[in-house]
Parts: sequence; C-alpha cells; structure tokens
Amino acid sequence: MVKFLRKVWLKMLQLEQNKIKNRAILEILEKDKLNKEEELKILNEIIIRLKTLVEMIDYNHAVTKKIYALEDRLSNLPIFSKEKRNIKDNIIQLKSTLLNFDKNIEKSRIKKEYLDKYASVYEDLKGLSYMFDTFSLGELIHIFNSIYESKVNIYNEELEKIKVLRKEIEKYREIDFEDLYERLAGLNGNNKKHN
Repeated sequence: MVKFLRKVWLKMLQLEQNKIKNRAILEILEKDKLNKEEELKILNEIIIRLKTLVEMIDYNHAVTKKIYALEDRLSNLPIFSKEKRNIKDNIIQLKSTLLNFDKNIEKSRIKKEYLDKYASVYEDLKGLSYMFDTFSLGELIHIFNSIYESKVNIYNEELEKIKVLRKEIEKYREIDFEDLYERLAGLNGNNKKHN
C-alpha cells in the first residue's frame, strides 16, 4: 500500500509540475501570438497600400487609353464636324479625372512609412529598403503576399498549440490537488495504524 501511495504521490507531483510548465509555455505563446498579430497587421497594411498604388496606376492607364482613343478619333474627323466639340469636352472631362501622383514618390512614401514598423518586428532596416529599391510593385505584392501567407500558417499553428495547452490546463483545474493530498495523507495515516 505504501508503494502504491508513493506512486500516486509522485504522479500528483508530476501533474503539478506539468501544470506549472504548461502555464509558463502558454504565457510565452500568448505573448508571441500578440507579436505575430502585430506582424500580420503590418504586412497586411503594406500589401493594401501597394495594391492601392497599383489600382491608381491602372486607373490612370485606363483613362489615358480612353483619351488617346478620343484624340485619335478627333484627328480623323473632318475640320467642320459638329462631333469635334463633344469629343474635346470628353477629353477635358477625362483629363480632369486623372489622379495626380508620382509612382516612385508614392512607393518611397510607403517604404518610409513602414520602415520603422517593419524593422521593429524583423529587426532589419536594410531588408525592406532593398526590396522596395529592387523590385517592381507587382513583385513586391507577390513577395509580401507570400510572407503573409506563411506567417498566417505559423500563426494558426500557434493558435492550435494555445488551444491544446488551455485544454490541458483546464484538466488540471478539474483535479482538486488539495483534496487529493489530504486523502492521501489520510490513507497514509490509516495504513500506519494498520501496520
């Protein structure tokens, strides 16, 4: 009976140690989860800004194509055509809708805005600068999307680990260690009387 009690006692101590260890691991994972959420937020913001810049470029390109088509049509009309006035008005109206920006300045602005945030997460100032200075907007979007997707996978794996650890810790809460210790102590005392 004493050997049995010793085994139970050791098992309880092991459970208690596992509980403490799992809580410490959970605390570390929770802090890391917050860092990963911030990292994902920064990456997502960069992607959105780059995609917005590409959309602005595409919009201006589409409007410019319409203007060139109208100018081409205008140049093929007879000198005294009544249609010329409408086409000229359309060209003026389309030109007023063009977005006024410089692609390189906007790209540089995005880089500067996120340089500190990115560096605080990755502890790397040169990496972001190199990427923005070297790659086109499409390549940057692809690179950041790839990084984002891999980081989301890592984040989801970490969430799963946290979920499992919480369940483990919840199991420990169901065990009333105080009551168990008292019972074992009581059983141990009763066995001494019988021996």
